Amino acid sequence: MSRKVEVLDAGATVHEARERFRTHTHSAYPIVDPDGTLRGIVTRGDLLLAECEPDSPLLAQASTDVVTVRPDATASTVLHVMLDERVEHVPVVDDGTLVGICTRTDLLDVRRSQFALDRRPPATSRRNDGTPPAG
Repeated sequence: MSRKVEVLDAGATVHEARERFRTHTHSAYPIVDPDGTLRGIVTRGDLLLAECEPDSPLLAQASTDVVTVRPDATASTVLHVMLDERVEHVPVVDDGTLVGICTRTDLLDVRRSQFALDRRPPATSRRNDGTPPAG
């Protein structure tokens, strides 16, 4: 989970969101009220498909029925949510307040850590009497 989340304000316009996508590398942004309450999420694809005026309210083009997880969700839980719901960004919410976001990149980082553990050399084997094997 990434705790430092770039967000868009709930009062943002479509133009403001398009500018953010143009100048930054993220492909989705949670939309929050000033108090941090999650109101929606907008993806680059949402705005590519939107036929609306640039000064239109962003929330009108965003997904407002957002799939979220709690801060104690496991990586496995998040992966299942992403697969089941066909989403690539899962906001992490605690009592309605955005506290983080999980993306495919976060899950790949978890898997990278697991691969590193898988590559550890096996423990040295010992005989039943505690002495190392000959060889």
